[in-house]
Amino acid sequence: MPNDTIEMSPEQTRRVLLGLGLATWMEFYTFDAVNLVLPDMAGSFAVSQDEASWILTTFLSALFLTVPLAIWLAGHLSHLRYIIGCALLFVAASLGCALAQSFAFMLVCRALEGVAGAGLAMWWRASIYLFIPRPQRSASLMRISVMLYLSTAAGLVFSGWVTDQFSWRCIFVPNVVFMAGAIWLLKNNFPRIDPPTDHRSTHVDGIGIGLLASHWCRCKYC
Repeated sequence: MPNDTIEMSPEQTRRVLLGLGLATWMEFYTFDAVNLVLPDMAGSFAVSQDEASWILTTFLSALFLTVPLAIWLAGHLSHLRYIIGCALLFVAASLGCALAQSFAFMLVCRALEGVAGAGLAMWWRASIYLFIPRPQRSASLMRISVMLYLSTAAGLVFSGWVTDQFSWRCIFVPNVVFMAGAIWLLKNNFPRIDPPTDHRSTHVDGIGIGLLASHWCRCKYC
């Protein structure tokens, strides 16, 4: 692979990065929006502030535990299929959060958001190294980072306004728009990436998965 990047036209590269950016924007926006309206969620589910913090903890725990598996899963499921699957799962879990009538179901949906979010968070970074020539990587990383930081600001403003005017459940609705735009751009522009052939990518790291599972149990019960 010349220069360690996949050959694409500049226009195709911009569309792929925009699609990945929209998918990741959805994740950043949701995290900050939920963080802001957490007191309203606590009131709706009749739980304390400490108990409501599990809405954040569950998401982050699932996210961090799934990140090490994201690249491996993409190599086995195909990169495009994995990214689109993560976007669809994230939106389905977001709608589940919006419709949740019990605190336990909300936590399950937030855990699913974390699993899907791991793939989205990993791939917007990996895309820089796959699709952008080395001399242009710093500028591209800066532009995408600025876009994601803007999503944080937009998430705080929009979620506060929507919660005051309507309900905190409405903050999840924009994810459907983000997902639709991201999938359209990626399906039409994402290049074919050959599956990995090295030993580390083609074999299951049973020890690593076992350590992840044991760490999850320790976090839960300790």
